[in-house]
Amino acid sequence: MILIFALIYKLSPTPEEGLNIKFNQTLPGAIFTTTGWIIASMIFSIYVNNFANYSKTYGSLGGIIVLLLWLYITSIMIVLGGEINGAYTSIIEGTGVKDCDDGKIHNQDKD
Repeated sequence: MILIFALIYKLSPTPEEGLNIKFNQTLPGAIFTTTGWIIASMIFSIYVNNFANYSKTYGSLGGIIVLLLWLYITSIMIVLGGEINGAYTSIIEGTGVKDCDDGKIHNQDKD
């Protein structure tokens, strides 16, 4: 799974954006996503099996609701892994977030 997520993070930016992401820069996010996904899936499975009773509440739609919740948790893990990769890459390359006003403070006098 780590390899699959690393490939997703490497190949997902378009070449027009000018991003040349190396494979080793995708590994922190891929490792986080894989471990976070496994842990979150295990916790969600315990929750669904022991505490939630979706079938009783929603009937036959309970399985679909559980699936959608699990897909939501999975998508959050994938986005967080991409954010970790972005932060890691900016730290390694030294290209932090630049201020819009280039460090100048603009005082506006109001009448």
